[in-house]
Amino acid sequence: DFDLRAGVPPEPWNEAQWEARARRVQPSSVENGLANFTIPAGEFTGKDVVIAARVSGENHKPSAWSKLLAMPAIPALAQPAEMKLAPEPKGIRVTWRAAGEHFRVLRREGEDPAFKALAVTTAPEYFDASAVLGKTYAYQVLTFAPVANNREAQSELSEVVSIPYKDVFPPAAPAGVRASASAGSIDRKSTRLNS
Repeated sequence: DFDLRAGVPPEPWNEAQWEARARRVQPSSVENGLANFTIPAGEFTGKDVVIAARVSGENHKPSAWSKLLAMPAIPALAQPAEMKLAPEPKGIRVTWRAAGEHFRVLRREGEDPAFKALAVTTAPEYFDASAVLGKTYAYQVLTFAPVANNREAQSELSEVVSIPYKDVFPPAAPAGVRASASAGSIDRKSTRLNS
């Protein structure tokens, strides 16, 4: 039997009091012996929470508690929405709508099944200058907030948006063209084309 509990720590700390008050959480799923838990933060929002687990054997005697994990519970972060991609000659502009101060941009290239972290930004947009013409890219974004002990709270991932990055851009306008008029003709003095 697996026993995972979450609760506000008593002041001063007392494990027996925490255990008596902490809420027992049931796994949301179990796959290949790995249990996944989702703990609604509502009752804990704005407070510190201590989470710990233990197991009971066939004799119904529980083990000691695992290492205690203390963390602040913060309100749910807004999921980025309205994802848009705009191809430009020097890369792909990724924009979205979300409240928050920190965003992580994830990218998947071609048929690769895995998304990889691409960038962190504080604005609801990112310009991917590393995109290569002729490849297809998919993007997702999440909002995150730093919390204690080098951890972070994260929103749900945005929808996946993808784009084939093709060269559909007109060439750059010529620069440095000068002409002078003379009787019956125009003489070109110099021309430099930008590529």
